[in-house]
Amino acid sequence: MAEITTSDGFGVAMGKCIKRYAIRKILEIGAFDGDGSRQVLAQALAAKKGEKILVSLEEKPERFKNLVANTRTYPFVRAVQASSLGWNSFSLRDFEKDVWSSSFNGLRYPKEQVAGWHAEDTARISQVAHGFLEESNESWDAVLIDGGEFFGWDEFRLLRSRSRCFFLDDAFHAFKAFRVRVELSQDPD
Repeated sequence: MAEITTSDGFGVAMGKCIKRYAIRKILEIGAFDGDGSRQVLAQALAAKKGEKILVSLEEKPERFKNLVANTRTYPFVRAVQASSLGWNSFSLRDFEKDVWSSSFNGLRYPKEQVAGWHAEDTARISQVAHGFLEESNESWDAVLIDGGEFFGWDEFRLLRSRSRCFFLDDAFHAFKAFRVRVELSQDPD
């Protein structure tokens, strides 16, 4: 079941923002199977006249297969099977120091469970030389950061100067975008 929809508060806010402002080029990180945020973003863009593009990133093969199937109705959506980051851009390698003891850890799960997630993500990302964000120099009107739990900060670092708007999922009781939310809330620009 989709977490972000056209009827939940976050989905409604994203849709209103896209419709109201000059947002025509969006990057969605962590598209899953295309039933949730991809629908919200695509429907909002579809209402706009003129050129538009939505690039939806999903790394996992089964999810990507479903994403492609759920993307067919919107010709301006491009599904990309890739990791957002490569190993050299991943900065949260030490679980204890970089994640668990971080002041940006808002996760409400047992330490062992979070350590397991981190170990899985670290093992997977260590096999990726270059991710989509390192391979592309594209600029975006908006970016949805909703990929891996431990990747949000690094995705933001790579995109900060290349995006005008960020939609942040899991920015409070999580780790993913907590630091990004704090950073942006303290930035007068």
